Amino acid sequence: MGRKLRLIVSILFPDLVSRKRRYECREAARRQEVLTKVERAMELEKIYLDPLLTLPILADKIGSNRTYVSEAMNSGKTNFRRYINKYRVNHLVSLLNENPPSCTADDLAVKSGFPSKRMMDIALQEELGKTFYDVKKTHLKKK
Repeated sequence: MGRKLRLIVSILFPDLVSRKRRYECREAARRQEVLTKVERAMELEKIYLDPLLTLPILADKIGSNRTYVSEAMNSGKTNFRRYINKYRVNHLVSLLNENPPSCTADDLAVKSGFPSKRMMDIALQEELGKTFYDVKKTHLKKK
């Protein structure tokens, strides 16, 4: 909507414009509340470690619905899979920092919440642009 048209609409229908703004503010607040609940579930309960975690399960755990959770994540320029995988990748990196290199890639994938090593490889490529072995080598050099 052009600037002039918006001005005309706001002059002719002030209640309509303010209702729309109130609605937009309520929606933004709801999305932020949902994201806060999701982050709390990730940080405190570490639900991302469940390889069977789905959007409906997450929504149920935080007392919301899948549409609200999906909208909240999309407003943050991400989607459910990428959001969860970011936590899983961070967990994997912390495991590599703590555990001896004798752990296999499959073991680390399971401990990080990935359903399979292949899913872990895909997530690492998307998040870090590296393969598991590149990440592992990097962390072995640091020790």
